Amino acid sequence: MAEPIVIIHGVANRIEEDFLESVAQLQHQLGGEWELLPVFWGDLGGVGTDITDCLPVLHNGQWGVRGQAEQPLPLPRGLVDTGTLPNPARAELIAAAAAPAGQLVRSAATDATVQQVAEQELPATQILQHLDDEAVFRALGEAIGAAVEELDGRATDPAESLVRGAGGHGVRGLLDPVGKVTKRLIHAVDDILGRTLSNRLGQFNQNLRAAVLPPLALFFGDIIVYQRDQARIQARIWEALARHGGGYGTAAQPVHVVAHSLGGVITFDAAVQKDNPLHLKSFTTFGSQAAFFHIVDQRRTLDVYRQGQPVTLPATIRRWTNLWDTADLLAFTASTVFRLADGSRPQDVPVLDPLSRIVDEKAWMHSVYWGTQELLQAIRETVAS
Repeated sequence: MAEPIVIIHGVANRIEEDFLESVAQLQHQLGGEWELLPVFWGDLGGVGTDITDCLPVLHNGQWGVRGQAEQPLPLPRGLVDTGTLPNPARAELIAAAAAPAGQLVRSAATDATVQQVAEQELPATQILQHLDDEAVFRALGEAIGAAVEELDGRATDPAESLVRGAGGHGVRGLLDPVGKVTKRLIHAVDDILGRTLSNRLGQFNQNLRAAVLPPLALFFGDIIVYQRDQARIQARIWEALARHGGGYGTAAQPVHVVAHSLGGVITFDAAVQKDNPLHLKSFTTFGSQAAFFHIVDQRRTLDVYRQGQPVTLPATIRRWTNLWDTADLLAFTASTVFRLADGSRPQDVPVLDPLSRIVDEKAWMHSVYWGTQELLQAIRETVAS
């Protein structure tokens, strides 16, 4: 009879048939020297159905709660970093651009009005008061200048012409419209910037969260469920071994285990627990997090990890090869944190991906290990050594 290798999946596996198909493909690639014993526990994992219903929804530029009326989106505080340029300097840039150097037809009183109104209104803006880009304020000043010229062009009394009015009696009368134009343009531009920024960031936020949340929800959901119900999930390993027979998993008959993601943590915890530990002849993990979880939440049967002081594991884990994909955010190394009972290090093996593969997987590289040559080689070498 071929020697068994327990193979246990990781997070976000809910369809047993898909997992069994992956195991069958791996069995075909390994050949008949070993028999893979699949351990499926995805039916015990977290629930991710309709997880996006707890996300806000952006529609036509407005945020709302799913199933309820949409609500206007206020720009969150802190969304734009506060700039170092003071508002008087911003107002000066606006006024200078509204009356370019060398333009002799502009009233000094008009220019002063533009600057004064700008200083008054900038503190009430959402975006402009936080920007330091001088080009933005120059462009705003040019728009104000063009609007003021339009006002002047509409004057019917030459005495009221802004372009002649340095000493004209109509200048003061027209300064109020200039102030109104300046105020309206400042807030109109600020509103456009706010809506554009909010909509762009909002759409980006919505698209990103809708794409990333489901797999992350299953990942964290499985972690939450596992922390609450470790024994029940670990029991699936013993059930698979019992079906195979032969007393595998004991000190007298340790077993080979290949584990993906949280499956590696499940197996690791089963091997280091005090009562009825799982004895591993070899341990092959890929995209797994045992070291990460031990640092964050110390396994009670092991020492606390401190930098430069690796944790010695019990003899229940004889050999350990750990694959981690360089683009997998959920994969961690093991050899810095742990030492095997004989003093040797777990072997960390990086998996390098070409850019084309990263693009094809949309950068979610957590499940790319199945069927890779690195995994096949690691299993063969770890099991055979």
